[in-house]
Amino acid sequence: MALDLSVETTARKAATPPGKYLFGPVADFLMLGGSAFLILPVLFFVPRDYEGPLAATMVVVAYLVNYPHFAHSYQIFYRNFGRKARGEGYDRSLQLRYIFAGVVVPVIMALFFVYGTATSNTRLLGFAANAMFFFVGWHYVKQGYGMLMVDAVLKRKFFDDRDKKVLLVNSYAVWILAWLQTNTAVT
Repeated sequence: MALDLSVETTARKAATPPGKYLFGPVADFLMLGGSAFLILPVLFFVPRDYEGPLAATMVVVAYLVNYPHFAHSYQIFYRNFGRKARGEGYDRSLQLRYIFAGVVVPVIMALFFVYGTATSNTRLLGFAANAMFFFVGWHYVKQGYGMLMVDAVLKRKFFDDRDKKVLLVNSYAVWILAWLQTNTAVT
């Protein structure tokens, strides 16, 4: 095997910088939303007899994917929480936000669910599920937009302000329409 170290070969290699990807071009495409083009057509052809087991499988897979994400997010949020709550090295407004998000909101939510369960108030618990879908959708819009921006920065292909606004407006419109459609179908 011969090794060519001529000036022309090295100059050609230096002129074409490698692509910037999180995991590689195919994996990035699939993980940043491209897999929907493969999965959705397959789901469309699933016979009705398998819809129940498929829905259960999707819930389990969503749990397996989301649980580590949530667990790690909580580790990041609650790391050094005592220092954050005492305001050591944190601005007063940030300290109050940490206390509200890390103590007050979880206590209110726990009391809400204890009350809803203790009184067997399924309507109240249904409102909670509806609120969860509302806020999770809002979170996914922001998360998807953030992933798109990170991918654009890695590839050095930036969006101008108008394009960013169009992407955000479209994403929020899809989210709110999907949420409204779900509420229309349920009622």
